Amino acid sequence: MATLAERKAEYDIHKAAGQSKYNEWRSQASIDIENGAITLESALIREQILNKVKLDVCIGDWKTALNHLSNTLPNVHLPQSYIDSLIADCNNYITNNYSW
Repeated sequence: MATLAERKAEYDIHKAAGQSKYNEWRSQASIDIENGAITLESALIREQILNKVKLDVCIGDWKTALNHLSNTLPNVHLPQSYIDSLIADCNNYITNNYSW
């Protein structure tokens, strides 16, 4: 069992990784807007819908983010394929980086 200090250190690592992953997601969104794959309006609606996911990943709560994603319903601005991609990112991170 981890000590409090060890678990806190894990969350610090999860937080840094989450901020990096979120930066990747939003960078890809800006490229998708630029190349016409999605509209700015769709990107903004996506971000609004996924606000809890963004917050969770950025503070290092990957399992909570995964839970929110699993309960997110697709729509015209947020297709299931996009949700599945984010779920895969979270699952991969959790599998490869969580000790518990």
